Amino acid sequence: MIDLPEVTERLRFLNLDDAAKQNLIVLKPIIESEAPEALDDFYRRLSRNDATRPFFADKKGSDAAKSQLTRHWQGIADAEFDENFVESSIAIGRTHARLGLAPRWQMGGYALVLERVIEKVIETRWPKSVFRSRNTVAAQVAQEIGALVKAGILDMELANSDYINELETRHKESEAALARTQDELRAVLTAFDEKLQLLADGDLTAKIDTAFSGEYDAFRANFNAALDGLAEAMTNINAAVESFDATAGGIAAASDKLSCRTEQQAAGFQESAAALNQITEAIVQNANGANRVADLVAGARVEATRSSEVMQGANVAMGAIKDSFEKISGTLSMIDEIAFQTNLLALNAGVEAARAGEAGRGFAVVAQEVRVLAQRSADAAKVIKSLLATSSSHVDHGVKSVAETGQTLNGVVDRVAEINKLLAVIASSSEDQASCLNEVNYAIAQMDQVTQQNAAMVEEATAAASSLRFESSRLADSVSRFKVRRHTLQIAATADIAPRAKEVEEFEARWDAAA
Repeated sequence: MIDLPEVTERLRFLNLDDAAKQNLIVLKPIIESEAPEALDDFYRRLSRNDATRPFFADKKGSDAAKSQLTRHWQGIADAEFDENFVESSIAIGRTHARLGLAPRWQMGGYALVLERVIEKVIETRWPKSVFRSRNTVAAQVAQEIGALVKAGILDMELANSDYINELETRHKESEAALARTQDELRAVLTAFDEKLQLLADGDLTAKIDTAFSGEYDAFRANFNAALDGLAEAMTNINAAVESFDATAGGIAAASDKLSCRTEQQAAGFQESAAALNQITEAIVQNANGANRVADLVAGARVEATRSSEVMQGANVAMGAIKDSFEKISGTLSMIDEIAFQTNLLALNAGVEAARAGEAGRGFAVVAQEVRVLAQRSADAAKVIKSLLATSSSHVDHGVKSVAETGQTLNGVVDRVAEINKLLAVIASSSEDQASCLNEVNYAIAQMDQVTQQNAAMVEEATAAASSLRFESSRLADSVSRFKVRRHTLQIAATADIAPRAKEVEEFEARWDAAA
């Protein structure tokens, strides 16, 4: 495809510079007025010419081409040789090619347009003369230039026609070679079609014996080699199917035995799991009971400890009471002595009052009362002292009893602590036993689950083995439709089945020994 830089290079070669473009723009009114009539004359001649008439049977197509070319000439008058101009030129060429119009006729059309435009330009631009008619001279010059343009375009067309003819000759030779190639390819495809039909019917001996020409013979050799490989593969497949059928039968029998034994193992695991569950529950109950007893003993230990502390407090209190009694006894002795002294003083006062006579009578009465009170105080002190002695004896006995009770409670606390330790050991051992049994139970449950899964897998394997035998039968039926050399097939089958059968027998023997 022509690009814009290439167009620029051509403009530079033709010296179609800005001044030349400006001259084209000046001629735009003449081009716009003369080009349509010239193109009408061009397409009219094409429709009348015997060589080009068939290309313009469709008036709608020729009118569209003429309109497109008219717009293109108007674009030439604008002197804008840009991408749009290039696209328009290429589009016109494609339109004429689609109509079947050869390039030489398109060149002729350009010659007619240029002739018409040149005549109009000369007629318009020719100066007036007083000696000779203007129109006659202008017409003569226009005709001469038009003839020159036509001759130049004709020469250009003739010079290019040899190149175009050479291209047409090469095109015809290419078409002839293509026709020969198509004939050869048709023969090849026919042969392949016949053999492929036989191959579709299962005949793997349908080789192509007739050699092809050229490179096609390599396809024949590859096809025959593929048939040989396919026949060999089918032979091996047939032998493998027979061996596979025997192996599948052995696997199915072994799977049946394995299924029965797996079911028995599963039942045994279930019974063991149930027994372990009962033992585990009993041990868990024992552990719970030991924990409860340990809790009770711990509570009793706390209470005994509290009782011991209370007895110790009571012992201290009894000692304090004893000390208080001793202090009270000392105080009573003092009171008794004071009463004795008071009595002596009252006695002396009575003696002195008797000596005083009437004057000391009242004082004697008071002294007598004091003696009575002193005596009563002494008597009361004796009674209290006696009671204190008795109470002190009781307090001593109570202190001794409290001390003995405290020692007993301390012994009880120690025994309760030992019992608590033993119960803790029993509870811990029970928990350990329960944990171990739970682990054993879990392991047995896992083994039971695995056994159940194995049983299911064995059932699936048995079903798969049965399905394999069925599929092997179907595969054998499918393979049997292929036609191969029977001698090779029998040899391959005999060579493969014997070791396979021996492998199946060895597998069954190992399985029975393991069971």
